[in-house]
Amino acid sequence: MEITKFGPPEQRGIDLDCDIYFTLNKPEVDTLSSPVTQATIAALLAPGVPPFGAIAAVLILNYINLMKEHAGSNGVSVKCTIRQGAGLLTQMKEFIAEPI
Repeated sequence: MEITKFGPPEQRGIDLDCDIYFTLNKPEVDTLSSPVTQATIAALLAPGVPPFGAIAAVLILNYINLMKEHAGSNGVSVKCTIRQGAGLLTQMKEFIAEPI
């Protein structure tokens, strides 16, 4: 996994958004269902921009099937935005997976 962008958080209206971009190579995509691969992804994201790193580590694993479906012969490129909105509700605002 190569993280190409992780924040910093940006104020967008009343929301605070954190953009995260990363790529997974083909062997990583092929083993996305493995608990070991999932733990590795979570471990790489969790220390990122607090509190977005820990939140991203959990939320991104919900998109395993989407990453697999959109993977190309060299892997997948992912761009996502975690949004912290009113009442500190934090959620995945956007998740884009493209083949590489």
